[in-house]
Amino acid sequence: MFVSRFWYFLLSAAVGLVLAVMYLLQDSMNDGLRKNVDDLVQADFVQVQSSLKLQARGHLDRLSEITASEPLSEALLPLAELSVLEPPQATAAAPAAPAGTPPAATPAPPTEEQIRRMTGTLRGVLGDLLKARFQDLRRPFLLALNRRGEVVAHEGSFPPPEAQGVEFGLYGFPSVRAVLRG
Repeated sequence: MFVSRFWYFLLSAAVGLVLAVMYLLQDSMNDGLRKNVDDLVQADFVQVQSSLKLQARGHLDRLSEITASEPLSEALLPLAELSVLEPPQATAAAPAAPAGTPPAATPAPPTEEQIRRMTGTLRGVLGDLLKARFQDLRRPFLLALNRRGEVVAHEGSFPPPEAQGVEFGLYGFPSVRAVLRG
C-alpha cells in the first residue's frame, strides 16, 4: 500500500511537471509569435507611411504649380487683406491734414457687391484649376485663404452641403499659421 501511494505521488509530480513545462513553452511560443506580429505590423506601418508621404509630396508639387499661377495671383490679390468673417466697416472720418499738405489718397474699402464679384472670379479660377489639374482625385477641393487665414473662396467638394454659405477660417491650425507667417 505504501508503494502504490508512492507511485501515485510520483505519477502526479510527473504530470504536474509536464503541465508546467507545457504552459511555459506555450508562453514562450506566444511571446515569439507576438514579436513576429509586432515586427510585421511595424514593417507595414513604415511602408504605408512612406506611401502616404510620397502621395502628399505629389499633391504638394501639384499645388506649388497652382500657387505660381498668374490668374490665381491676380484674382487673390484684391482679397488678400479683406476679412470675410467681419462685414466691411464704414470708413471713419479721417483726421484733418495740416494746412499745406495734400490729402492722402486712401482707397475706399470695397462694397459687399465688389467682394462678391471678386470672390466669384476667384472661385472661377479655382474651378478651372481644379478641372485642369486634379481630375484623377476622387473628391478634390481647393481653398483660397487671405492673409488672416480666412477662407475667401473654395471650389470642389468642400465644405459638406450642410455647411454651405458659412464663412470659416483655418488660422487655428499650426501648419496653416506657419505658412501664413512665411
